[in-house]
Amino acid sequence: MRRFIRHPSNIPVELIAARTTPEYQKLNDISLGGLCCDSSSSFAKGDMITIRISLLTPPFETQCRVAWCRTVENGYRVGAEFLHADQVFEARMVEQVCHIENYRGEIAKSGGTIDWEQAATEWIALYGAQFPRL
Repeated sequence: MRRFIRHPSNIPVELIAARTTPEYQKLNDISLGGLCCDSSSSFAKGDMITIRISLLTPPFETQCRVAWCRTVENGYRVGAEFLHADQVFEARMVEQVCHIENYRGEIAKSGGTIDWEQAATEWIALYGAQFPRL
């Protein structure tokens, strides 16, 4: 049973590890416990990686530990866990960004356009009260 609810996302993420060149991927999902993204490199459980999300200002960057790594079509899927309790608040902000970015995507699918700030304002008004508290 999962300890944390996963929130799907497709925002760009940079995966940085000491033994590989940085790679740019899409974040698959994020929760208060960690995140999941694809990689062209395999990792061992316990490997340390840095995750950077440059979409945010300032960029979100955090150290994580690889919890698991599975082979998938075209590479690997990597699950990484946050290391420190103070990362939870930052992860909460990233979760909200993911929801807002998905909201923008839904509007774009229906032919509309919306800038990020307007999308954030609308999403908070529509769904902010339903967003689980820490």
